[in-house]
Amino acid sequence: MHRIEEMSGRSEHNLWWSIRSSKSGDEAREKLQSCLKHIVGVHSWEKDRNFKLIKKCASHPATHVARVPLLDPKKGAFKALEALINSKSVMDQIGRISPDIGTSEVEGFNHLAGIHAPKDHYFSEKGHDLRSRVTILRHNSAQ
Repeated sequence: MHRIEEMSGRSEHNLWWSIRSSKSGDEAREKLQSCLKHIVGVHSWEKDRNFKLIKKCASHPATHVARVPLLDPKKGAFKALEALINSKSVMDQIGRISPDIGTSEVEGFNHLAGIHAPKDHYFSEKGHDLRSRVTILRHNSAQ
């Protein structure tokens, strides 16, 4: 279970990084797709014609040394993640996210608030305050 939680956190971080560090929708798409390469231990893909802007892994080279790939590209878990990331829906949405992340950042925060402090539950004032703080910490850690 720890491995799934680790992957989930990294995937969320990589999604935000792909969007925030890009100047265009095409660049954000390629950066997100490049995360799939990193997950399986591939850190350079100069000859891959599917990538026009991003030709190598943007992570620090020290993370590449003797590191076991997080997922096996032949297994179902990777294929499911690849299908999700490369889906038409995700690729279309990534291209439309505002460059300054204004709207999407608010939506991301509200999503976390719905997880940690859902509106359909009553919490004491202290409980709501603590849950709101957890939401803020988690949101800021993804920045």
